[in-house]
Amino acid sequence: MPDFNLTYRLANSECRKLKKQSGQIPLTPVSVLIGGNANLDFCKPGLTVAGYRNGFDPKISSLPYNSWIPVAIQEQETADFWVIWMTSMGASRGGTERNELDLRAINQAAKQIDASGATLILILPEPMAAEADPFDTFANWRQGTSSELRSNLPPSTIVLTLDHLQRQVPQAQWFAPRYWSAAKLPAHPDAMTYIGMFAAEVIAQLLRPRIKAIITDLDNTVWGGVVGDDGPENLALDPDGDGRSFVELQRMLVDLSDQGIPISVSSKNTDLQARRPFEERPEMVLGLNDIVYFEASWNAKHLAIQKIAQQLNLGLDAICFLDDSPHERAEARAFLPDLVVPELPEDPEQRVDFLRRSGLFMTPRVLEDDLKRVRSYRENARRQVSAEQSISIEDYLRDLEIKLIAEPLSQANLPRAASLIQKTNQFNLTLARTQKTELANLINDPTIYSHLYSVIDRFGDSGQVALLVAKPTDSGLKILEWVMSCRVFSRHIEHATLTHLGDWAKLNGHTSIIAPYEATDRNGLVADFLDAVGFSSDVDHGNAEFRGDVDLPIEHFAEITNQRAGTRDRTLQ
Repeated sequence: MPDFNLTYRLANSECRKLKKQSGQIPLTPVSVLIGGNANLDFCKPGLTVAGYRNGFDPKISSLPYNSWIPVAIQEQETADFWVIWMTSMGASRGGTERNELDLRAINQAAKQIDASGATLILILPEPMAAEADPFDTFANWRQGTSSELRSNLPPSTIVLTLDHLQRQVPQAQWFAPRYWSAAKLPAHPDAMTYIGMFAAEVIAQLLRPRIKAIITDLDNTVWGGVVGDDGPENLALDPDGDGRSFVELQRMLVDLSDQGIPISVSSKNTDLQARRPFEERPEMVLGLNDIVYFEASWNAKHLAIQKIAQQLNLGLDAICFLDDSPHERAEARAFLPDLVVPELPEDPEQRVDFLRRSGLFMTPRVLEDDLKRVRSYRENARRQVSAEQSISIEDYLRDLEIKLIAEPLSQANLPRAASLIQKTNQFNLTLARTQKTELANLINDPTIYSHLYSVIDRFGDSGQVALLVAKPTDSGLKILEWVMSCRVFSRHIEHATLTHLGDWAKLNGHTSIIAPYEATDRNGLVADFLDAVGFSSDVDHGNAEFRGDVDLPIEHFAEITNQRAGTRDRTLQ
């Protein structure tokens, strides 16, 4: 969430310091266009500072006043993100009129931005000073305008409201009509700084969500009391009484699970006792079916957290651990310094509000594959049981009945392809992170290999989990992006995608595949894989260029199907 201590003047000062340090800190460059029916230049310092704090360097350009619609429709500008604010002050000419917006033109512009591969972040009209009187006609006008605007935007648009920011800022730091008269600023410069910071937080979450999984304690965290001492029947779980705050946290966890963040449990208890409240107390909102991995024992919690992280195939820096005990939090931080451990308030009534304000779980966009993620993790848990019961790994993989669906990159699957690139760290050749706008330029280019892969097996549908993009060069077919979700590790999916690329390469006259590799502290898995399948390199797991023949024999266990044509490409068993 925005730092409300960072005024416009302080943000400008910090911007100057950051620019001097820009060459020393590796940041992802992201192009951002800002505009709307007002002057948004005063959002730049906040957007820049928050961008740097979140690991990206926003290259910000301002659109001329009230020009974003024709610029978008006529494709006069390109960017990764468009931040457009349809301000109440602009729509009402500083509070002197109550105009209607050109919804048809706005819809057309939004669709054109989406078609270009960019992401439109549109800020709805903000509450006005006149709304101090709830019966003022401006209140009804703004609310109606916001509702119509929202309903006329394509689903790809990220829609923001500013009400929550206004509630946290004194009126003197927001409403300032003199700035509108002087420079068409819809709010005080400090408020514009907070809005810029908020936009940067949203962009950061769209690029790389910070939290991908939650591990939670049970006693005095999701219920009041200690189940082993008090018994399930005496735990505080009455939503109309002293259990309200605990049930509220459970509701938040279930909602996050529904948005694609898997929930697991680490509790110091016996497994039998820890499960009893789930089975015996109907007030429980969080159910056993909502939990992916359930670890209850008297061992140190950091061991259970490490085990769950390995089962999820996630780095500790993508996992949030919730525990009411300051001692357990301190132990987790000491043994697992990369783990995200919020300092939960002692008062349970304050915890949900604290977590929401942290910004850790902000979810600006939920894609269809995000909704499948938690189900996929539960299916993985069943796969692990099946693997333990198999005679050999080959028998296990054959028994999975894997189908790999290769879908050419298209406008429809572009958001998922871009999301995979931004979120994937472990199976990622370089972490260069091609932006969505660059990917859009590759669609329908017959010389480019670009496929998004879905995986289905007898346990369920894992969704779109891998992307491979390659282009021809004088020395061979060079991979631009090769990313794969950790959810499908250990199923030889990387072997199958490489086989599909090799078949395409042979059909198009290529004899070799080049895989540029830049080593990080996370992606050694890729180098190990390329070594194992016979790619050669002069450098041992450092920055390198791996090279392999298109005819390399690569064993996998998937039936590969072209989704668009609906026909089988190849089956290797």
